[in-house]
Amino acid sequence: MKKNTILLSMFLIGVNAFGQVGINTANPHPSASLELASTNKALYLNRVASTTVINNPQSGMIIYDLTDKCIKAYQGSPAGWSGCIAGSSGLTGSVMNLNCAGAYFTPSFATVGQAYTGNLTVPYSGGNGGIYPSQTFTVNGLTFNLPMGVFATGDGNVVYTVTGTPATAGTTSVNVTIGGQSCSGANAISLTVNPATGNPGAYCPNRYTGTEQPLLGSFGI
Repeated sequence: MKKNTILLSMFLIGVNAFGQVGINTANPHPSASLELASTNKALYLNRVASTTVINNPQSGMIIYDLTDKCIKAYQGSPAGWSGCIAGSSGLTGSVMNLNCAGAYFTPSFATVGQAYTGNLTVPYSGGNGGIYPSQTFTVNGLTFNLPMGVFATGDGNVVYTVTGTPATAGTTSVNVTIGGQSCSGANAISLTVNPATGNPGAYCPNRYTGTEQPLLGSFGI
């Protein structure tokens, strides 16, 4: 018991002194806070139903998304969840169908002259597990950004980050092309942009201050 206590104390002193932890290694790399060492085991990430279940995500977090069946990271500027992190297969990504009618913005509307920060989620089906390239484009003052990622094998979503200040009110039509399919023309994805809000000015009631006169004459109806 005394021996175990001494060993534990020495371990804690070492951690406090160097700020590094090694698992299965007595000499963690000096640039690492934590080093895992194994020749036949792997790091097992947290597995979550989707990125939406993570409250208050922070840059640098990584998870395994059970819905899209891939690893994702919280990163970028502004920060957001990445698409599936690309593997090394080199397979060009493709999908059988984009669900244009099921695509949605979060928040669901924008306002002229007001900064907008949100996401555009586009569901797809028939993904082949291949890599898709990053995209950046601008519509009506809003910039859409999609980092490089990997399609799920089967059904999944691609999520664009959307930032900017819309310039024109009305319905903004957004054309999306990815994985060999597109939402365009009659199938373009729509974002409602409300008119700018502001003070319409002071209200001045209409008042008659003259002398009232009797209404003379006859009128036919």
